[in-house]
Amino acid sequence: MISHVEVDSSKDFAQFVGSYTKAIADKEYKLNERQASFTFYSSSDMATDVQAVKVDESGTGLSRLWVNQLRQLPTVGLDAAHAIAAVYPLPLTLRKVSRSFDIVFST
Repeated sequence: MISHVEVDSSKDFAQFVGSYTKAIADKEYKLNERQASFTFYSSSDMATDVQAVKVDESGTGLSRLWVNQLRQLPTVGLDAAHAIAAVYPLPLTLRKVSRSFDIVFST
């Protein structure tokens, strides 16, 4: 906690106030980001616009599940999820392509 700060000019004071308020805003943003979680849809905890997806042994339903998982990402809506799934039909295909761009996914 800051008890006092000495500044030499009004410009230094303005920079300090700007930095201080930015730090407060960043802290609030980071706290909110930590509280956001990636809970994929389950039958007991569904979003109102998403239906639970059943996947049978033959794999029927996997593409719809993939679209629902993509929609869990920030800013990915239904149209974007369908577009991504059309190009990358499996999570593995997206991961393989991402390696060529040096994108790191944690495992």
